[in-house]
Amino acid sequence: MKIGLQLISVKDVIASDLCGVIEDVGKAGYQGVEFARGFFGKTTDELKSVLDQMGMMAVGNHVYLSQLRENLQGQIDDAKTLGMHHIVALGGVSQHMGEQEIQEYIKEIRRIGQICREQGIALAVHGSTDFYQRDGGGVLLLERVLGEIAPEYLEAQIDTAWAVCAGEDPVRLIETYKDRIYTVHIKDFHPPIPSAGDIYARKEEALTRDSAVGDNGVIDLLGVIRASREAGAKWLIVEHMERESYEDSISATRVSLGNIRNTGVI
Repeated sequence: MKIGLQLISVKDVIASDLCGVIEDVGKAGYQGVEFARGFFGKTTDELKSVLDQMGMMAVGNHVYLSQLRENLQGQIDDAKTLGMHHIVALGGVSQHMGEQEIQEYIKEIRRIGQICREQGIALAVHGSTDFYQRDGGGVLLLERVLGEIAPEYLEAQIDTAWAVCAGEDPVRLIETYKDRIYTVHIKDFHPPIPSAGDIYARKEEALTRDSAVGDNGVIDLLGVIRASREAGAKWLIVEHMERESYEDSISATRVSLGNIRNTGVI
């Protein structure tokens, strides 16, 4: 497996100098990046140039479903130019959706996944807080969506922190969806694991105790890495909690990378 960084982890600096941040991330030892929130005024050619210069890969891009609706072909073209494996569809689900709305969402995601696959790009769903809500029958929306869309049209991207906040075992989820996992988002926070309120309340509590990966956090780091490797995942994507301000976000990501490397598993 290779190790990449979800660029939302360095949210405080990407808007002002995305290409410079990619250079810094590469110098820190990351082998690739996953984009989010756009390219901040940079062209795909500019981004491809700096990635090639650093010997790095663009693994994927997190894109809101509304953006895919507006310009799916443009998103696919960007992914192809940058050599990405996948686009991650964000948003669009809620526990307040009725059965017909859930079916419409699943149908739309399947259609987008088919169009992406026809052009050599995978579509993935990120295991964010939205997907740890349950439908009217008590089934996790993550499991519902993945259960009704074939793996060739929708991959799974498990997020370790949000799985734990939802009371789920990320290792179990990785093992369950091993036939459709290319990346695993590895994110951590300091204990205790929140237990009060719904998934959104627990997420807000976790955000107050964000941690570098493996820095005395709640995640079973060895278990996640081993399960990811056995599942055939190609990338571990480090993601730090999204914050408004950081002391030194780049240095924090170096700590996570070092802790993962120090396990000796990768």
